[in-house]
Amino acid sequence: MTYSLAQYQAVTEKVSSGADMFGDKIGDVTNACNAALDHWWIPSMVKDALRWLCQKIVGLAESFWQKIKDLLKGVAAPGYMFEYAYEWAGVRGTASTAAGELTMPVVGVSPAWTGTAATAYSTTVAPQSSAASEVATISTQTATALTTCAAAASAFYVAVGVIIFQAVAAMTAAVIALGSLVFSLGGIAMAVGEISVSSGLVIASVSTLTALLVAQASQMATLHGAAVDNTAFPGGHWPRAARGL
Repeated sequence: MTYSLAQYQAVTEKVSSGADMFGDKIGDVTNACNAALDHWWIPSMVKDALRWLCQKIVGLAESFWQKIKDLLKGVAAPGYMFEYAYEWAGVRGTASTAAGELTMPVVGVSPAWTGTAATAYSTTVAPQSSAASEVATISTQTATALTTCAAAASAFYVAVGVIIFQAVAAMTAAVIALGSLVFSLGGIAMAVGEISVSSGLVIASVSTLTALLVAQASQMATLHGAAVDNTAFPGGHWPRAARGL
């Protein structure tokens, strides 16, 4: 998956504006319904059906809107994920540079230097390079995991935005139907169905996102295991740079 912070910021603005628009539409439906019911020439049986449909639309819309507001509480998370991924990529660069600079061809001892000190120095260089390489590997995997999560969450909110504007269109159609002198109960009933479908689509999208994030959580657990691997980090610590310390 690819991820663009600029594109996601545009998505955030669109989703937020769509949510606000949908909230306004709930009040519009209520006002349009009250105005429609005020017509004296509408039979009481039709008024009862109209009142029930309006209550159904408003109830479903309020439930849908609450789901959207709950989802928007985490709308900033992908941005933070991307920023942290960028920082981890920087750690990777620093660690890989350190690993390269700590190899024996770079910091190896002169052939003229022999004895216990030279041997001790030579045996402590390799673990330092290995530990730095492990940090670089972990940083790369962490940055990849965070970027993948950010991309997945971005795609999720794009889908939510589409669903929101579909729901806004359904509410707008209901308001138009209620405001016409020859309003259609069938058209209003269709709006009820559209809102129900929209709520179901949001739930389905959440399930898809949850499945992907569970996989990412598993990968983060693997990264934790690598971080405490005694092969690169003896006793869970950075390898000692000198004997006897």
